Amino acid sequence: MSIYLPANELTDGELEQLIKKANKAYRSGQPIMDDSLYDHEYLAEFRRRYPDHKLLHRVEVEPFFSEQKVKHLTPMLSTDKAYSFEDMERFFLRVKKAADKIAFNHNAITVRVTAKLDGLAASFNKGVLATRGNGDSGTNVTHVFDLGVQHVGGDTGLGELVLTSEYFSTHLKDVFTHPRNFMVGLVGADSLNQHAKAALLAGAAKFVPYTALKNWQGTISELMAGLDEICASVKDCGFPTDGAVIDILNREIQLEMGSTNHHHCYQIAKKDLGERTQTKIEDIFWQTGRTGRVTPVFKVTPVFLSGATISRVTGHHAGNILKDNIATGDCIEISRAGEVIPKYERKVSGAGAVLVPMDCPSCESSLEWENDFLVCYESNCPAQLQASLEHFFKILGNIDLLGPKSIEKIIASGVNTLEGIYQLEQGELERMSFGPKQSENIIKELKRSRTEAVEDYRFLAAFGLNRLGLGDSRRLLKHIPLEQLPAMTVAMMSAINGFGAVTAEAVVRQLAHKWPTIKFLMDQGFTLEKTLLEGERVIMKSVLTGKKVVFTGKMHQSRRAMQEQALALGCKIPASISQSTDYLVCGENVGASKIARATDFAVKVVSELDWESLINRSKE
Repeated sequence: MSIYLPANELTDGELEQLIKKANKAYRSGQPIMDDSLYDHEYLAEFRRRYPDHKLLHRVEVEPFFSEQKVKHLTPMLSTDKAYSFEDMERFFLRVKKAADKIAFNHNAITVRVTAKLDGLAASFNKGVLATRGNGDSGTNVTHVFDLGVQHVGGDTGLGELVLTSEYFSTHLKDVFTHPRNFMVGLVGADSLNQHAKAALLAGAAKFVPYTALKNWQGTISELMAGLDEICASVKDCGFPTDGAVIDILNREIQLEMGSTNHHHCYQIAKKDLGERTQTKIEDIFWQTGRTGRVTPVFKVTPVFLSGATISRVTGHHAGNILKDNIATGDCIEISRAGEVIPKYERKVSGAGAVLVPMDCPSCESSLEWENDFLVCYESNCPAQLQASLEHFFKILGNIDLLGPKSIEKIIASGVNTLEGIYQLEQGELERMSFGPKQSENIIKELKRSRTEAVEDYRFLAAFGLNRLGLGDSRRLLKHIPLEQLPAMTVAMMSAINGFGAVTAEAVVRQLAHKWPTIKFLMDQGFTLEKTLLEGERVIMKSVLTGKKVVFTGKMHQSRRAMQEQALALGCKIPASISQSTDYLVCGENVGASKIARATDFAVKVVSELDWESLINRSKE
């Protein structure tokens, strides 16, 4: 499991990439950091820098299991989070402001508290069980009932696929890190292993609709008077939880507060804070990341913390080792939240000899200091090559079968570049010990990654240039088209707001090295959606200027391209429908509830074809 730099030491691009990576890893059942570290450090820093970024306002994609997709009757959104009494006070202040707007009595506001299950989110409707997926559609996993997964209560609606806490602690805690990991594996497995068969036979694997859980209901003042006790009471449900969900039940307030692309504004999750304990460092080992930074990991005397036995702890960076004089034999304090990997908090005692490596643990090249970090600058370092390839496919986001193990196997067979991977044939993969079907599927996925449309800035960010993540790649391509980047100078990039001379020098230098690979893949026929240049974003005065437009459903065109076009005509693009929305532009498979809501708000509902006609008339 990788170790990551403190959030305040990451560039904007690196921070955005890490947030995306952590989200995807969590949804796939293989978390790369604990919830507290993610929420309090990385997500908090990202929200501080980019409060309106789309990553904060969309539902993260759940794991890929099969090709049969199911459109949800209503979008399955995520949940906003609170960690303290003060966070809850701020949430209820927003609720009361919404109530004041519609003259709703504060004392009549009804609050419900339910356990926040920590499983695999799913929805059961009309006899079909589907994962959350991207929020709009998920994967049909109804087959799990035939395997033996029990449906608690038989209710329809939203719920979670979970394993009972008692069964996990008795039979599986030494095999799996967390019950969620077990359920993700069970749902996606082609065949059942002995652990899955035993759990199913024992009736421990279940789909639990949230309506089947006990809940507490009352007023805001009653909840705040006993917040911790009430949350603790609903969490005592026999299943793994990581907090409690607080809902406002009054429909009038729900409609007034509305929803974002990410969460319902009338709902919040009161999350658990991490537990702490002390342990002893038995060894310190080092690992090399994609950028060449070499970071420490502590092997510690096993301790039981927050439901699991802990034996490894993140050590952040080499500068941290020297600053705190951390050495083998020291006693340290660690914390853990979200039942994932813990982090180092402070040194308690110890006076051992502090040691940091002189050579890269992967390629044995000499290391150099860069501020608090030890860095390997060897371009053919195996660890960096592996991490760079993993980074490319994760950021690209449209290929499912090239995970760390597959990439490791390909590199071990002598193919360690993107050029090499995209020229692989099925027979070559089979000779690398991939099965015939797996080899065929990898070739199909590589082809899909070229033919499925992807934003040009995402394509650029996937190459992993330091200081050029998703956000900065998009900013750059708003001023200089992708195909013109080889001619970009330091002065040209420095002139763009948001880029300094140091960043520009680094990016121009790396581009010269990376461009042959970028050009090779562009020539492979990647379908790239072009970022609209700032110079092209001329707001035309039209009858649509100032209108608020929401796009929904599957469009024949790229939705992003349609939004860019609307922006160029002076439209505003809110995240969701509200009373101030002017148009709802509908593609295919739009839920009836969304159209009904638009009708309730007197929003004009138009088809994609009608919208195109409206745009053409507005230009006349």
